[in-house]
Amino acid sequence: MKSRQAMMIEDKLPSVEAYFQSQRVKLFGDGVWRSAYCHFHYDKKLERMMRINMKKGQFFCFQCGVEGKDFIQYHEKRYGLSFVKAVKRLGAWKADK
Repeated sequence: MKSRQAMMIEDKLPSVEAYFQSQRVKLFGDGVWRSAYCHFHYDKKLERMMRINMKKGQFFCFQCGVEGKDFIQYHEKRYGLSFVKAVKRLGAWKADK
């Protein structure tokens, strides 16, 4: 049986920046770590509490504490998906033969 990672085609995943743009996450600043509004909680002050690593896709919100190691985990958490379903929705899952 193949592992979950073995069934994922990494070349078909978007870049970190392209992924967050497709999710309408407005990124602020330059450099590796950028700021953004968090989509996991409502903030009436509209403070940029989420930090996103543009190389790895890591994310962390200083307000609500949501975090993850890459944008696949962001996709899982935002839409309530399993790893497999998130990767399939991102178009990077090998079809079963």
